[in-house]
Amino acid sequence: MPKKRLTAAMVDRISPPGKGQIDYYDRNMPGFALRVSYSGTKSWVLMTRVHGKLIRLTLGEFPAMSLADAHAAARHAKLAAKAGIDPREQRRQHQTEAADARKLTFGVVADQFVERYARTRLKPRTIEGYMSALKGPRVKQWQNKPVSGISRGHVMELTDKLESEGKHASARLQLAYLSKFFNWCADRDLISEVPTHRIRLNGTVQARERSLGIEELRRVWSAADRVGGIGAALVKLLMLTGQRRYETSVMRRHDLSGLETDEALWSIPSEVTKNHRPHTVPLASEAVAIIRSLPVIEGSELVFTTTGATPFSGFSKLKRQIDLTIAADGGEPMPAWTMHDLRRSLVTGLNEQGIAAPHIIEAIVNHISGLRGGIAGVYNRASYLEERRRALTAWADLIGTPSAAISNVVSMHNAQ
Repeated sequence: MPKKRLTAAMVDRISPPGKGQIDYYDRNMPGFALRVSYSGTKSWVLMTRVHGKLIRLTLGEFPAMSLADAHAAARHAKLAAKAGIDPREQRRQHQTEAADARKLTFGVVADQFVERYARTRLKPRTIEGYMSALKGPRVKQWQNKPVSGISRGHVMELTDKLESEGKHASARLQLAYLSKFFNWCADRDLISEVPTHRIRLNGTVQARERSLGIEELRRVWSAADRVGGIGAALVKLLMLTGQRRYETSVMRRHDLSGLETDEALWSIPSEVTKNHRPHTVPLASEAVAIIRSLPVIEGSELVFTTTGATPFSGFSKLKRQIDLTIAADGGEPMPAWTMHDLRRSLVTGLNEQGIAAPHIIEAIVNHISGLRGGIAGVYNRASYLEERRRALTAWADLIGTPSAAISNVVSMHNAQ
């Protein structure tokens, strides 16, 4: 057991023995040595006592662990031994914790969050949002990082990039989804600090005010006719009913009644609506005709589906097809619009055309606010069915027939 004053240069020069192994003890630190084996492996070891019993601890290998780092590890182990803590057990615990941390990557914990939290209490559309925020391309580089290793800087880099691209709404949503996720992690002691805490975005999201005029709606209707297919039928039903995109896309056949009569109804269950209240939509004859024209897939209750198992979801591609069709019709360029603008357009159009009173319009789109909020909402929730049917029938006549004159629409406003 030779004793030497170990230096970094000397450690690097020491040659392996012809057989077995040799321990080179450091004169400057009792019990600390460099073990050199005939295979050329060089390891740092420490001999110390715990409760009077001599133990040997392997600290690491050279050159992965430098002499300075090995000295620091040896000092830490000696302090633990002096306090009655076996540094070997301490090391095993640290290795276990490190292995657990590697298992608890952002991607793994994101999967746990979706399964244990999102899927047990949220609607499919919201779950899709979380999946995009936690498993999408924006956070691809985070998936294999320990969830505890995602820092405030990582989050700010992501939101800053989105804002620099002018995607302020996306930045806001991404931050909201991440905040919920990381708070969930903190509640389960998976992280000690929430990296989204006190992050403020630079940009502001302006509330959308786009409302398509009657002629614009007719152009969308005509373009949807030319595009055809399940998606186009869904767009026309959005225009006719003013209901939300997700609520409409998951329409089920057993929620429809009276399609063979003049009193057709679509009953949206509470688990689908945004405000968690059941909602009944009277269907104009044009809406009924669209629904009845769609193929029925055996064993499936979904109306807007091509597979029978999942509802229509290709809205981005469909929107591009409609826009291209509108652009090719030779008319004036149409300002940018979104699918949700169709709902706002119905509300605005019913008001501007005098087709229905404000409280009827709120009832049509299932708004529990304004005139239908508070106590009034409790008593008015299930009423105005016939008024809503007349209003939606007049609206269908207005937008679904390009040759119709606006002046021919019978105003329902004075009939309330």
